[in-house]
Amino acid sequence: MGGPSSPGNPISKRKSQQKQTAAWWACVAWIVSGIYLFATTAAASFFSIRALLFFFVGTFAATMVIGSAASLVERSMIRLLTTMIRSPGLKAAAFASAIRQLLLVAEVAVAYLAAQLAFNTMA
Repeated sequence: MGGPSSPGNPISKRKSQQKQTAAWWACVAWIVSGIYLFATTAAASFFSIRALLFFFVGTFAATMVIGSAASLVERSMIRLLTTMIRSPGLKAAAFASAIRQLLLVAEVAVAYLAAQLAFNTMA
């Protein structure tokens, strides 16, 4: 019999899945943003130390920082939503799903802005 943080606990599994999803989206957004930024900048080259640092170090940092922050915000928003809504139903589930989608869009936008900032700083 496990405690609240045991791997067999459904809540623990859901939190782990949320963290993995947020980290994955941050990683993909960083890589796609980097490809766009390097492809549209004439002075930048994909085959350089700058590109190597941007993609390897930046992807790791984006996954850790942006992914963790997005996961934390999502969990906090859903926790706030569940305390505010007294009778969960289809409308509450749809609202929670809409919040998750908006947070996903915000995470991708933040990852792009961070990638752009890092790209311009490295120039």
